[in-house]
Amino acid sequence: MKKRPFGVTLLAILAGLAAVLAGVHALQALGIFPYMIGPFSVHAFNFWSFLMWALLVWVYVWLVQMLWRVDKQAWLFLR
Repeated sequence: MKKRPFGVTLLAILAGLAAVLAGVHALQALGIFPYMIGPFSVHAFNFWSFLMWALLVWVYVWLVQMLWRVDKQAWLFLR
């Protein structure tokens, strides 16, 4: 097992948090979660926005996996 530095662990956790937030935005684009604007909530459907957010979720999940395994490809991506 490779030794994982604390900074890499922290970056993996932050990338995981970003993946969760991008997932919430993807669900908002599908109209499942509402957009909250102060006291108002708006349900909207935009498939193109959903595709872009879903792609970003996929990239963040890949990044978390590669950082957790201490793979060189993740460092090239972050650089």
